[in-house]
Amino acid sequence: MENLVPAIINAINNLTDEFTTHELIMQLAKSEQHAYIQALHDHLESEKPFQSLHSKIGKFLAQSNHLVNSAGSKRDADIFGQSSDNAIWKKSA
Repeated sequence: MENLVPAIINAINNLTDEFTTHELIMQLAKSEQHAYIQALHDHLESEKPFQSLHSKIGKFLAQSNHLVNSAGSKRDADIFGQSSDNAIWKKSA
């Protein structure tokens, strides 16, 4: 996860001031492909590597008040097109 942090920061910088975890993950997969694939590869032992990595990304955001703050939740689609409740984040000032 440590190797993914710079890519997460870059992806956040390319998003609007308010975004969901799913939107961040899609931005990571689009603009930070090597870092995202490497992080996903690091979770191959998990039965659900995507879910495992995405959960860690969400936990990282929750602990990163210097980057983002929680702004509620909403339903949106994940990278597989499945709708679920998802955290909304607002960039820190």
